[in-house]
Amino acid sequence: MLAVGLIVFLVLAFQLGWIKTGEPPKQVTGPKDTTPPQISMVEVKPGSAPKSAIISWITDEYSSSQVQYGPWPYPNTMTPVQNDPTTGQNMGVMKHEVGLTDLVSKTTYLYRVISVDKAGNKVISPESQFQTTQ
Repeated sequence: MLAVGLIVFLVLAFQLGWIKTGEPPKQVTGPKDTTPPQISMVEVKPGSAPKSAIISWITDEYSSSQVQYGPWPYPNTMTPVQNDPTTGQNMGVMKHEVGLTDLVSKTTYLYRVISVDKAGNKVISPESQFQTTQ
């Protein structure tokens, strides 16, 4: 009988607000990241295969790797995005290397490097150029 009385008391106490369960804790979020990665040390090296090149660069935070390139004056080819942290599948990289293949001999190529951080902030380098040999 005592147990039944205690249960009735607790039910009424909750309904009348005498006992409060409290609200779930609010999630604390920091300020939104709106700063894109910073690009530095962009380099072009000949690739190991004929008619290829490797473009490398450094970013100050983990981010994706992509290159827009093409023979002068049309840099309209995009490499696939590598190490994309926005997907949640990996954290990105700070040291980037993207290989270009099937380039045309003795041709001037224009290129830009592109990186996107986990928050989706995108940076595109200024346009640069390199010359293929052979």
